[in-house]
Amino acid sequence: GTQNNNSVNIYGGNINGGIISGSWVTSDTTTSNNSVNISGGTINDASAITGGYLTSNGTASDNTVNISGGTINSGIQGGYVVSSGSAINNKVNISGGTINGEIIGGYVGSSGEVKDNSINIYGSPDLSNANIYAGRIGSDTDLYGSNNSLNIYTKNITAQKIGGFDGLNFYLPNNIENGDYILRLTDGSTTLTNTNVSISSSGNANLNTGDKFTLITNSNGITFGNITLNGGNVVLYDTEDENALATGTMSKGISMDYDLTLNRLYDTDGNTTGVVANIGEGHANNQPDALPGPNSSAVLIVNNRIPELPQSPAEELFEDTQASDIEKVAEQHGYEIYAHMGGSHLKFKTGGGSYVKSDNGGFARKFKTRSGIFVFAPLFEYGHGKFNSYSPNSTNDIHGYGHSKYAAGGVLLRSMNNSGFYYEGSLRGGRTDTRFASGDFLVSGNKTHVTYHTEAPIFMGHIRIGNAKRLGSKNILDVYGIYAYARQNSSDAYLSSGENYNFSSVDSSRFKAGYRLTSQVSRISQIYTGLAYQYDTSADSIARTKDVSSRSIGDKGSSGMLELGWLIKPIKDNPWAVDVNATGWIGHQEGFSAMAKLKKSF
Repeated sequence: GTQNNNSVNIYGGNINGGIISGSWVTSDTTTSNNSVNISGGTINDASAITGGYLTSNGTASDNTVNISGGTINSGIQGGYVVSSGSAINNKVNISGGTINGEIIGGYVGSSGEVKDNSINIYGSPDLSNANIYAGRIGSDTDLYGSNNSLNIYTKNITAQKIGGFDGLNFYLPNNIENGDYILRLTDGSTTLTNTNVSISSSGNANLNTGDKFTLITNSNGITFGNITLNGGNVVLYDTEDENALATGTMSKGISMDYDLTLNRLYDTDGNTTGVVANIGEGHANNQPDALPGPNSSAVLIVNNRIPELPQSPAEELFEDTQASDIEKVAEQHGYEIYAHMGGSHLKFKTGGGSYVKSDNGGFARKFKTRSGIFVFAPLFEYGHGKFNSYSPNSTNDIHGYGHSKYAAGGVLLRSMNNSGFYYEGSLRGGRTDTRFASGDFLVSGNKTHVTYHTEAPIFMGHIRIGNAKRLGSKNILDVYGIYAYARQNSSDAYLSSGENYNFSSVDSSRFKAGYRLTSQVSRISQIYTGLAYQYDTSADSIARTKDVSSRSIGDKGSSGMLELGWLIKPIKDNPWAVDVNATGWIGHQEGFSAMAKLKKSF
């Protein structure tokens, strides 16, 4: 059968001999997504330390070995097939410890393929007695497979040998300094051929124009052939009289590109013993233009729903003679508790869109006054939504996605006189939490997945003025105008690409004018329909880092709304009222929303 998703965890102790594997499969099949995690202890003479192990024919794929500590005096393989088969997309991640032995991405014992495996090096492991190979088929060290990569995320790494990698990817750490080295090899000469070399740095790396560092060095000599830099067309040849091996650009995070020149490093006899990278002028790119957009999306999500009181102006005006026993209790004591739950799926003409769920609730206290009714309602609201954002003006079209949530509290007031004229307002404050991701950013020519997370205070308010008039005994027409405002304060975020960004505050305003016609269809049932015009506008959002400032243009546009609702009023045996509403949008904002409202009078 198959063995998938198993793990072995070693924290300490002494292990002598044997096989350490996330799986052990004896039939012709597959093993995948298994792992071995070693953080301590000593391992001597193990026949294999591998994520997934097949004793016959088959495929070992997507298995992982993670080494963060301990001493290993044995070989390590990401995936291991004893006979013929495939070792595909296995990983060896090394962030600490001491390894004295071979490190191989994937191993196949007789015939087959070894491809898409990777070895990733972080931190400060001791690899001075390790050989690092992309893959191996049988005992032939010249067969390494295809599309295997060595990825180094640190500096000052010493190893004996490397071999067979199609990709050498150097991700320069934040603490790199002028004059540092990345990889030093000590055993025999090194041949780099048919290899793509990629060099990029974290957004906060300590790099400046004029700095240089040694990319790879071997005192026993290095031979070059058919090597490209950062996916470009420049080919490095082993020509001794050619000092500059290649020129190109190197990305610093997603925000900056630096001119880059690779030069040979010679020994006293004129032999090539290394590659030195020289950093030239820096150039800001426009990829950060895609970053502020999610900030604006978060504000639109917050401003998507204007809070409502448990009772509409139309309900207040219906004749007291139709009131149920429950409603008479409400009139006598004046308390109501309520909860609103709603969701929407909206798309904006700018290309973005969002799916939003929002809830608010609280209790309301109603006071009879000489001229009408005054309502006071403390409230709590919560909302969350998913959004899509697009930045077609950047170097490459960047499609981002994410989600935002917020929680806020405040107060809502309404004053309504006996003639039907009313005005209301709310003030609320809380906090937003926004997460953004995109796989479309380019770093040294390669697409890179970038994420960030930010939190910020949010302040909201609205004013509503209207007039509810009777049209006969069973209909009430409510004509209203609303202004709503939301402000998200500035915030800081750390991008997974390494930059620290500050996002400016964002303001969003909404103007809405319309009417709602409510009709009494029975003693406990009402239906209503409405039309409205809405205009939305939000301020520009700005993202700043120490190297770059970018702007996302604010969103604005006009929309039309059609709503339909049904209200069931409380009766003696059921004190709960239910209000269900559906709304459709066209224009700048298009889509639909739905809401349900529950309330109880006491």
